[in-house]
Amino acid sequence: MGYISQVSCDKCGYEEEFFLGSGMMYHLPDFVKTLFSNETAAEIEKFKANSTNVSVVAENVLALCETCGKLSVMHKAEFTAPSGETAEFKSVCECGQNFSELSGNYMQEGVLCPKCKAKLRIEETGFWD
Repeated sequence: MGYISQVSCDKCGYEEEFFLGSGMMYHLPDFVKTLFSNETAAEIEKFKANSTNVSVVAENVLALCETCGKLSVMHKAEFTAPSGETAEFKSVCECGQNFSELSGNYMQEGVLCPKCKAKLRIEETGFWD
């Protein structure tokens, strides 16, 4: 089950809700493939074509695009073939650049508002599946 995080800025009023963690379909390779761009989905399909019974561990994480400053959900997935071969995939920002996952030091130091650069408040407000 995933959780919902409400991100808000007391200074400028920026507010957004993010669905993080994993849903009940996130263990199904064909479903997880739909979370990604067509290009990445084709890479996933290529990996799956080399083996039957591929498994996947996937989740949504809070991420920041350091190029355009957008705060967003980044999809992460690791596919594993029965042979032990693995392939990891991460979604990219709408601007085409890679995200930086906001965990560990980022969360301890505080995430900055993408609009005014003040420290954001992050609260868990519920669950999703």
